[in-house]
Amino acid sequence: MNKGKMPKVSETQIERWRREDEAGMEFTGEVMTFAEAMRRGRPKSANPKTKISLYVDSNALEAFKATGPGWQTRMSEAITAKSRRLAK
Repeated sequence: MNKGKMPKVSETQIERWRREDEAGMEFTGEVMTFAEAMRRGRPKSANPKTKISLYVDSNALEAFKATGPGWQTRMSEAITAKSRRLAK
């Protein structure tokens, strides 16, 4: 099945799934495949980021901003590189 494309499902099939769900029956592989196809949004990262608030030197911030779009990523990469050196 192609990711991002919703499989064709008949009204009869949806009604059968609804009855099974109401009866407390286990979901079949067929239902799970349909549910997986319905997932939307960005895929989950193997290494998710953590949002923080941080005060930084104004000159340092302006230097990163002056590098143009993507400055936040470059700042994160610089912090990550420094943290790896500190961990040695």
